[in-house]
Amino acid sequence: MTMETRIEKQNNFAVAFGKNLRKFRMGRHLTQQEIAIKIMVSTSTYANWEQGRREISLYYLKLLTEVLNVDMNRLFDFN
Repeated sequence: MTMETRIEKQNNFAVAFGKNLRKFRMGRHLTQQEIAIKIMVSTSTYANWEQGRREISLYYLKLLTEVLNVDMNRLFDFN
């Protein structure tokens, strides 16, 4: 696998995760800013996760599952 292919797969993964994150946030009727405040990150950091521009750490992933009341596996369901 080439480096370009690896980067493309990683980017696709981040975008798919971001779409799921946005879906669950909106399902809870929360803004990006409200979520960011709850998990103590900047709104731009949270927005970058949703837009697939930045990877999320396991620590913040765990906090998000608690705030959104969603199982971590559902955030990674890309069907």
